Amino acid sequence: MTAGEEFLDDDNSIDVYALFVLEDYVPHSIINEVLSTNADEPPGDYYLWPADNYSTLPPLRHWPHPGTVKPPIDPSWRSPFVGKTLKQAARFVRNAPKPLCRTFFAVLVKERYEKDGCVRICKIVIGEEVQSFFYDGEDVVTYFIGHDRDTWEETWRSLREGKPQQHIADPEWLDDDNRVDVYALFVLEDVPHSVHFPNKFTP
Repeated sequence: MTAGEEFLDDDNSIDVYALFVLEDYVPHSIINEVLSTNADEPPGDYYLWPADNYSTLPPLRHWPHPGTVKPPIDPSWRSPFVGKTLKQAARFVRNAPKPLCRTFFAVLVKERYEKDGCVRICKIVIGEEVQSFFYDGEDVVTYFIGHDRDTWEETWRSLREGKPQQHIADPEWLDDDNRVDVYALFVLEDVPHSVHFPNKFTP
């Protein structure tokens, strides 16, 4: 490999993206479907890498495109990230060697994908802080490698203001204490239910 073939130190110029499976019992058929629908055809380049050990990353090269895992995946494959958190996934991405993108990644949520075909796309904004929203599952790579990701801040701001965006489902408010809308009410002494649930809120 010549120096000209190597990527510069620009995390946003790398076109292999981690696809995390954080829960058990995600069928291989779903993983294979997401990998297949996000392939570039032709020439059949695969951009999503089922997150595993760094040792399974494709070789670093600019051309031809780094060859990622082509579906179908190995029937014995199991995600090493089952039970892990989104922050742990972000830490893995941030510390990854090239050619893995260290800014954007995706998470396959079984229930959500089966419901409406959406995949969670994520961006690490500061340290391990993650912003994410659900996006059309077949267009994840199109978002990552296209112009749309360059407008992330604008899109995120619009979503926070409640403005619908094409291809985007509900955003996920993660690690933002000012955007959480469920609050705990502690009762530290014996108080009648009539005080707990006044008026129309009486159960």
